[in-house]
Amino acid sequence: MEFRTLELDIVSAEGLKNVNFFYAANVYAMVSRNTSPSAKLKTCTSCQRSDAEWQAPTYQMVSKQTH
Repeated sequence: MEFRTLELDIVSAEGLKNVNFFYAANVYAMVSRNTSPSAKLKTCTSCQRSDAEWQAPTYQMVSKQTH
């Protein structure tokens, strides 16, 4: 079976709710596919504000299906 790479570039989020200045929030983005829910990717951001930025490319291998 042939595979190819799926690249997702997680860029940013705007207007996040409940980001608190007094306590560290756990702001992160999670990516998963329906075909493989166990293959989850999670990336955290270093900022603790309502407009988070990642600029983090993520890569997953997907099978190349013929039609």
